[in-house]
Amino acid sequence: MYQEKIGEYLLRTEEMYPRQVENVLLRQQCGDRRRFGEIAVDLRYIDRKTLETCLSASDLPLWTKRKTDKSLRSSASDRGISSFKES
Repeated sequence: MYQEKIGEYLLRTEEMYPRQVENVLLRQQCGDRRRFGEIAVDLRYIDRKTLETCLSASDLPLWTKRKTDKSLRSSASDRGISSFKES
């Protein structure tokens, strides 16, 4: 069974433009070790709520949901943001 990637999901749901997805992937290829969703949020291509909705989609791999959610909480706390909800 094929498991859709976050970038594919965001394109399919028209939350991101192809050029934005390409930019995030290019950053990862150039050494940015963050998850796709973290980069997309930092670049303001999507907001956290959109990412949370994306991560709750049933057709995304479970490992993607867990690792990205944990990274976002960590990133938010590093920046002094305490409003990130844990689910």
